[in-house]
Amino acid sequence: VEGLAFIAGVDLIMDMARTAFNVVGNALAVLVIIKW
Repeated sequence: VEGLAFIAGVDLIMDMARTAFNVVGNALAVLVIIKW
């Protein structure tokens, strides 16, 4: 049970990082398109 909670916690953190990365990536793509 502890291992499952740990994995779920790590997955939550990874999901947050992935979301943040996607947002930053999209913002950069928009800026590049506007500049281009």
